[in-house]
Amino acid sequence: MGCYAGGAREWERLVVFLDDLMVERLNQQLEHLRKKTGREWTFPSGPPPEWTSPSQS
Repeated sequence: MGCYAGGAREWERLVVFLDDLMVERLNQQLEHLRKKTGREWTFPSGPPPEWTSPSQS
């Protein structure tokens, strides 16, 4: 018996694969935009900003 918040542990490899795939495709699209527009495009990555977390009282 288990309690899961978000998904079964067996899904971990699938989630990691999909995350890597989406990052790769996003980077390809940003590179395409750079070549097309001559501008450097970025997408935020890393932990979310502190202000997005619920305040801890």
